[in-house]
Amino acid sequence: LFVDRPLIILSSLTMFEWELSGSQIKEGESQALLMRLHEIRTRLSLEDNVVDPHQKSALRAQLLDAITENKMGAFLKFMVSHDPDFKVDVKIQRELDTANEAELAEIEAKLADALENLGESEVRDAMQRKAEFFARIGDKTQAEKTYIETMAKTVGSGQKIDLMFDQIRLAFFWNDYSAVKRLINQTTTMVEKGGDWERRNRLKVYNATFLLVGREFSEAAALFLDSISTFTCYELFSYRRFVLYTVICTTVAKTRNVIREQLVNAPDVLAVIRDIGTLHQFLNSLFKCEYPVFFRSLLSVLSMIDVDPFLHFHAAYILREVRAVAYRQFLQSYRSITLESMAKSFAISESLLDRTLSDYIATSRLNCRIDKVGGIITTCQPDSKNAQYQSILKTGDHLLNRIQKLSRVVSY
Repeated sequence: LFVDRPLIILSSLTMFEWELSGSQIKEGESQALLMRLHEIRTRLSLEDNVVDPHQKSALRAQLLDAITENKMGAFLKFMVSHDPDFKVDVKIQRELDTANEAELAEIEAKLADALENLGESEVRDAMQRKAEFFARIGDKTQAEKTYIETMAKTVGSGQKIDLMFDQIRLAFFWNDYSAVKRLINQTTTMVEKGGDWERRNRLKVYNATFLLVGREFSEAAALFLDSISTFTCYELFSYRRFVLYTVICTTVAKTRNVIREQLVNAPDVLAVIRDIGTLHQFLNSLFKCEYPVFFRSLLSVLSMIDVDPFLHFHAAYILREVRAVAYRQFLQSYRSITLESMAKSFAISESLLDRTLSDYIATSRLNCRIDKVGGIITTCQPDSKNAQYQSILKTGDHLLNRIQKLSRVVSY
């Protein structure tokens, strides 16, 4: 029905040097326009010590090219009003507004014709075109309203779920995570009632991405790991980026056995992980206990995390967690070890190791003690039975206190 849709993909622009671009991307595996622009907006919002002003100038130029190419008049107004350094000739804004008005008039005419002369399917297609138009130009309010109207005209469960995915991406683009949560819950209900296998798998990735933003790494890792061999959400991000997210979440939240079975020995992961910067060194050096290599590769991985649209919120947290994982893994092999020996094993200074270990011990993240005078670290292997006993005592005391309070109320 609509053969002249505007370009909605920017395949030539990559956020990381290890991602595929242009002709390297297979048909059907391109990232959607809004998700690509979301990455650019994220980098523009970061501090200058993360993305320097020269890089930001280049990103603004790329963003303006995408805006003019895709006639995103409403989004241009948003950027000009929210980014003081995003300066654009007023003439460009007028041209885009004129083009948007003409395109909307054409869409409205086709919708009116469909309502008068065609069937329900053609009407639904015309309404979807209108919703996609508002989403593309950056009119969030009208896009949300028109998507709801299109949902009301849609009968098939598969088409409804696809419209929900469109709305989730729109919410991701605008960083509206309360809307993302609501839409994912609604989509989950739809999928449980009548979603096919492919859409169920796509929903796992959408849900995992939302959990990733909310720092629920354990739940996100479970969904990412379950999607390694079934990933098809190229409209969100590339498979290489998906592997990056999977490795980070799993390293932070899962056990060594899970890392070995589902990452280190996973054929689908092995096929691409060597092409993702130093991620292969990061994962394998941790698993093989090559800690100096692990710490060096960690710095490179953190540079990816710092500018990632879904991970940059958690850069400091991820650094703390993966260091704790490495320290815990190392100390499990010893009852005691000198601070000097452990520092040499990690190729870091004793003072840095002392500070970081002290922080982890103080917050009960590591079960060990440091003898500062003797320079010795003594591990304290957790006693599960004693921990259960202490938990029962604590819970019992709490219950007795509640009963006593209740008895006083009843007696009164």
